[in-house]
Amino acid sequence: GISFLDIGCGTGRLAGLVSSRAPAARAIALDISSAMLCKAREAHGGSIGLVAGDFSFLPFKDSSFDSAGSSLAFQWAE
Repeated sequence: GISFLDIGCGTGRLAGLVSSRAPAARAIALDISSAMLCKAREAHGGSIGLVAGDFSFLPFKDSSFDSAGSSLAFQWAE
C-alpha cells in the first residue's frame, strides 16, 4: 500500500482525509506538540499513526513515504 506523511499535522486533518479516502494507505501524522497529537488522536482514533517529532529533523529513514504534505506547518519553519 501507499504511505503518506502529514508534516506538522496539528489535529491530523490531512492524514485523516488521506486515511478516509484511501483506507489501505498508511497515513502518519507528525507534530512537535504533544497537545496537538492528543487532539489528533481524539479526532481520528487509530485510523492514523501519530509520531512526535520536529519536521526540521524528521525521525524517518529517507524514502520512508510515497508522499508527504502539510496543510499549515511551513509558516513555522526557520
